[in-house]
Amino acid sequence: MGTSQRELISRTGQQGTKKCHESPQAIAARTPNRADAHAIPPLK
Repeated sequence: MGTSQRELISRTGQQGTKKCHESPQAIAARTPNRADAHAIPPLK
C-alpha cells in the first residue's frame, strides 16, 4: 500500500496527495495518461 502511494507522488509529484482525495474519474480527466489513472486503483 505504501509503495502505491509513493509511486503516485513520484509520478504526479505534489499533486499525488490531491489525486487521493479526488475520484478516479476526475483523475483520469486531469491526467493525460488515462491508462495510468485506471491502473492506480488496481495497484492498491
